[in-house]
Amino acid sequence: MLLPTFAMALFGASCGGGANALGASISMPKDQFAMEEPIPIDIILKNVSSEPQTVNARLAVNDKEAPAPFREVTMRIKTPSGEEAMFRSDLKIGPPGPDDFQGLEPGKSIERTEDIAELYFLDEKGEYEVTVVYENTLSGPSVLDETSGEIVQEDIGAEKGRNTSNTLTFTIE
Repeated sequence: MLLPTFAMALFGASCGGGANALGASISMPKDQFAMEEPIPIDIILKNVSSEPQTVNARLAVNDKEAPAPFREVTMRIKTPSGEEAMFRSDLKIGPPGPDDFQGLEPGKSIERTEDIAELYFLDEKGEYEVTVVYENTLSGPSVLDETSGEIVQEDIGAEKGRNTSNTLTFTIE
């Protein structure tokens, strides 16, 4: 089933209850970093159900203020002063395409590593907390309908939902 992109934006905000089929988690190679050092974080999305799932495997990290079709992952980073770290870039990410969706067998996972020091302003020394939220609001990729010439959403039954990871603590010295 193909839905016009406008309709997708109107109805996509209502995520299904299937979020229990997936689990989000994060890990870091260490918990202490020097100022200006890369801070890698592994973002892991796992099929915790007993059935295969179609997932948006792009795992695009973007600002939480970006529209949902232009991000799958946001991070909540609490700075040493208790404020939320600000996103560093104004990324221009389009909606996910056909290559971004894939099947995920039970117990299998996909992973993406990001350098959060490149994505967020982390300019204070001290202890930080980070939590990742994976959210997919699309049932499939955005594709060109050759008949109408419009961009439409192809419904391939991708798992919709919101999953919050574990929280990690790290220190910048």
